[in-house]
Amino acid sequence: MSRLAKSRLGCGDMTNTATDRPRTPGATLAVSSVSRATLLVIAAGAWIGTIVWARRTGNGPGTMGLGFLPFIGMWALMMTAMMLPAVTGRAALGRSDLPGASDGQPRHGARSVLAFGFGYLLVWAATGLPAFGAATGEGSLAGHHPDIAIAVAAAIFALAGLYQFTPAKRASLARCRQSIIPTSVHAGLRRGLVFGGWCLACSWAAMALMIVFGVMNIAAMVGLAAVVYAERRWSAGGTVRRIVGVASVAGGVLVVLWPSLAAGIHQMPSM
Repeated sequence: MSRLAKSRLGCGDMTNTATDRPRTPGATLAVSSVSRATLLVIAAGAWIGTIVWARRTGNGPGTMGLGFLPFIGMWALMMTAMMLPAVTGRAALGRSDLPGASDGQPRHGARSVLAFGFGYLLVWAATGLPAFGAATGEGSLAGHHPDIAIAVAAAIFALAGLYQFTPAKRASLARCRQSIIPTSVHAGLRRGLVFGGWCLACSWAAMALMIVFGVMNIAAMVGLAAVVYAERRWSAGGTVRRIVGVASVAGGVLVVLWPSLAAGIHQMPSM
């Protein structure tokens, strides 16, 4: 056998060895589907719990009489409902051309994806701390200084709208649109915390509007959740970002003309 033939035979053996490695794309797909379905079930449960809670308490200014711990629990439930659907596909559906993949397959399991979701939601649950302070302050202003409360509400609208056009918003939104492949439970938790930080940088101003709308305003929750989802998952997310910016600035003007539009500074009847 010639040297060239031996060389070709060796290359053929190497190729066969690489391609004959066992792969289970069906199992990988099943893990991704189960992970995604689990996160969506959690989000759906959070929506049901939030709606039930809102029907019991109604909507109004401030914390509506909720103490610190009940408010944090309510806020965490609300953030789970609003934020988790937008990130579910990013975490549970990996791509084989991204880091963390080998042999053309993403290496992640259901537990690592759930750890990612836990870390992500932990960041948003922590925002309940400043939200409690802001809601308490706005509720006090609504009861004792309504004119100042209206001015603060208009300022929050304007701030949320202008932030949509800043470089910080564009940069953080770009990060939020990336896919994530958690390769282990520890890596999933760490990446969830980091990804949650970027998502917070992207949407903190929009979430601040809940203080104006009232923290248990279901219509506002649905609207803001739709905005968050559209910005991250639609190809026209940049257009959505700009439209929301203009609408928020306009909302600041409208709330001055018609303060009743902001349930967060007016007592509303129970749902």
